[in-house]
Order: sequence, then C-alpha cells, then structure tokens
Amino acid sequence: MPTVYFDEPFGSGDAAQLVRDGAVWSLQGELALVHHLGAEDPFQLLFAAQQGWTLVTKDRDYEKLHYLWCVFRYWQPQHPAHHAGILWTPGSLSNAAIVGCVVDFFRQRQGNAPVDQLWVLGNGGTRWTQKPAFA
Repeated sequence: MPTVYFDEPFGSGDAAQLVRDGAVWSLQGELALVHHLGAEDPFQLLFAAQQGWTLVTKDRDYEKLHYLWCVFRYWQPQHPAHHAGILWTPGSLSNAAIVGCVVDFFRQRQGNAPVDQLWVLGNGGTRWTQKPAFA
C-alpha cells in the first residue's frame, strides 16, 4: 500500500478526512501537521524521502526543490539519495478531489511510487503530467 505525505497546505480541519478517504482506497496518508508542523519545505521533502513516502503538496516551491534534489543526486553518483516522488496539485481543487486524483494516480501505476519524479495535476484535475528535472 503506497503511503503519501500531505504537506501543510492541507488544513488541519481536513486532515482526518484526507487520511480516512485515502484509506478507503488502499492509500495510506500521513500528515505534515502531525509529524513536522511548521518545518521548512526542504525538511518536509527530506523527511518524506527518508520514510519512502510520496509527498503531495499544493506548494509550487517543490518544483525548485525537486530540481535541486536531482542536481545533488547527480553530483553524488556513488551514494545517490532518492525521494519517493512529488505530486503537485492546484490549490483550486478540494482536498477530497485531490485524494481521489492521487488514488487514481497510484492505481494507474499499480501502486508504484514515482521515485525521483515530479508530477503536476492539471487540466482541472483530470490529467497528471510528469515534469522533467532538467528541461
């Protein structure tokens, strides 16, 4: 069962619902609000990577962090560090809709994490697109 780590922009009022909705679809959810409230984005990504969890966020800054992560990974080819993927979603979608899109994403991938990849949900929440690390 894949585990996703919901970044802080997912509000505390919706937190329990996010975890419950994900569990219904065999998706385990963890919350930044529970683990590291107030931590900076680089730490949130590092924590999710260390746990092997895919990070789900509404924060566009993770695109830059993904790029930087990939640069460092290539600079240390003997001991590369990997993250279990970043899924960026637009803030205009409801949290329930986002959970459904994340479940569909993992269903299409047969539960496999998008290791070292950044995926962006676009087209009104109907299509995931992979963003290359170096474009």
